[in-house]
Amino acid sequence: MDSIVGVLQNQYLQRCRVNQRYSLRAYARSLDIPVSSLSEILKGKRPMTRKLRLKIGKALHMSDQQIEAFEAREHGNSSRADLANSEIDYQQIAIDSFTIISEWYHYGILQLLRTKNFNPDNRWMARRLGVTVPEIKLALERLLRVGILHKNEEGTLIDVTDGNTSHLKSDFTNEQLRGFQIQALHKAIHALQTVPITQRDNTSMTFSMSKKSIPFAKKEIAKFRRSLTRKLEKLDEPDEVYQLAISLTPLTNIEPEFTE
Repeated sequence: MDSIVGVLQNQYLQRCRVNQRYSLRAYARSLDIPVSSLSEILKGKRPMTRKLRLKIGKALHMSDQQIEAFEAREHGNSSRADLANSEIDYQQIAIDSFTIISEWYHYGILQLLRTKNFNPDNRWMARRLGVTVPEIKLALERLLRVGILHKNEEGTLIDVTDGNTSHLKSDFTNEQLRGFQIQALHKAIHALQTVPITQRDNTSMTFSMSKKSIPFAKKEIAKFRRSLTRKLEKLDEPDEVYQLAISLTPLTNIEPEFTE
């Protein structure tokens, strides 16, 4: 089962994967705790006080509810023994949902299921997505617990949401979802450097517009994403997993609105 220490470890591994020069000291600085304390926590040599758990949870952009869920699990059958099973299950789902949203490879697994050459072997999935076998194993456990994946009597994995997991994101703030988008951009940069141009597309346009048109632009981009992905999924039998990342960002410094 995961714990807040497990989330700390996963976040550190993810940051190191994106930036091989990323250090434990930099990670501790982002959490605003001493590097010696972080090292002991990751090694399981230092117990987590409620104050420290709250501080780390906030630094990882968790909500108060999610931090409470971790606290309940840390204490197990002691101070939280009176929690109803349904509440504990809800807390577990909240924890799993946070991790699924935070780590891109959960969605990668769901899309791998749709490819014609899918192999349920954990090593095969790890190799295809460029992550570790333990990460795949834990990710599958989370997806099964949340109810996104189901394993039938034959042991076949089935995505019961048919790829629609938007309900998970409704419980998270823009700040919490930002990490997922950062990962998407890093993956795009990596592909730009390593994948032949015949197997990818990276283009951009620079133009002027009114910032009042942003709501309209976001609706049109959402419609385009849905339309294009539906067409591509049906055009031919899938054999790879791609990510479509569209960015509409200002190049000018946004000026504040002034009213007379």
